[in-house]
Order: sequence, then structure tokens, then C-alpha cells
Amino acid sequence: MAKKNIEEEDDEISAKPAKKGKDLDKDFGAEDGADENAAPKINRKKLLLILVPVLIVIGVAVSFFTIYNSKLKSNVDKNYSIVEKPGKDSGKTSSLIFYDLPEISVHITSAIGTPKTLKMRISLELSKVQDIPVIEGLTAQINDVIISHTIDLVAEELNDSEDFYWLKQELLYCINLVTDPIAVTSISFKGFEIETKK
Repeated sequence: MAKKNIEEEDDEISAKPAKKGKDLDKDFGAEDGADENAAPKINRKKLLLILVPVLIVIGVAVSFFTIYNSKLKSNVDKNYSIVEKPGKDSGKTSSLIFYDLPEISVHITSAIGTPKTLKMRISLELSKVQDIPVIEGLTAQINDVIISHTIDLVAEELNDSEDFYWLKQELLYCINLVTDPIAVTSISFKGFEIETKK
């Protein structure tokens, strides 16, 4: 008997037409005024008016960060360093600028004809920061002068400190001929290596 009642109720439910929107709310105890108190629908135009400026501000901030960050990276890759040197007067300081040339490799020979490679890393000492762009522009000519001057050397000519001093003075003279009227006050060897070719 209980089975018959359940089957009859199922038949009655399937025979009734489906209720729509408000009718369902009434069945579940919702009142007509409940729809007015529900969360309001979001207006898409207002949402766009808020989101578009926010996205523009975020885009501008990201682009400024990217540009500023690339400037910081380019400063890290610079080829020079500035050293403040205290002067004779206690209040004055003078600046020394050391411009690093790229590593230079030159093929030389020994006295018996063995081929060797001379690798040098040279730093130029300048007196003014304003000279750096000119030196950067003349880097190719400076490298050419250094290579053409050292290519005729024999490895045995670079044995002691006197030989290095002589080479340093010769290179300084040749570099100043290229950079004239800018004066390179001194050069320093940051690296000097003679390798035997195999």
C-alpha cells in the first residue's frame, strides 16, 4: 500500500506543469519582497569605468618599472669606474676615471719561433668624466694601436718589470696620439698573460 501511494505521488508530480521563477519562490517560502532586498546586479558599464583606468595605471606602472630597471642594468654593465681621491687641501677631492678596454689578444712568437698568444686587459686613466664618450668612440682605434704595437714583440722581451714599464710607456704614448686632444694620464694592466699555442 505504501508503494502505491509513492507511485501515485510521482505520477501527480510528473503530471503538474513545471513552475517558474516566483512560483518556485512561493513554494519554498520566499516572499515577493525578498527579490528587492537581494544583492543588486552588477552594471557592466560601471564595472568597465572602474576597471579600465585601474588597468591603465597598472600598465603604466609596469612600463615605468621596466624602463627604470633596464637603466639600472645598463649602469651595471658600464666600462668605467670613478674614484674620488683626496687632494692636498683637506676640502678638495679630485676624481680619477678608469676606463676598461675589452680584452685584447695578440699572436706573438718566441725567439725560437714558437707561436704564443698575448692576452691583455688594459685600463685607461682619465681626468674628466666628459672624456668617456669620446674614448668609447675611439675604442676600435685604441685597440688597433695596441695590437699593431705589440704584434712585433718577442715573448722574451716581456720578462721583467723593466720590460713592462717600457711597454706601458710605449702604449701610453701611442694611445695619446689617437685620443689627442684628450689626455690619457696613465694605463694599468689589469691582466697580462702569455699562452703557448698548441
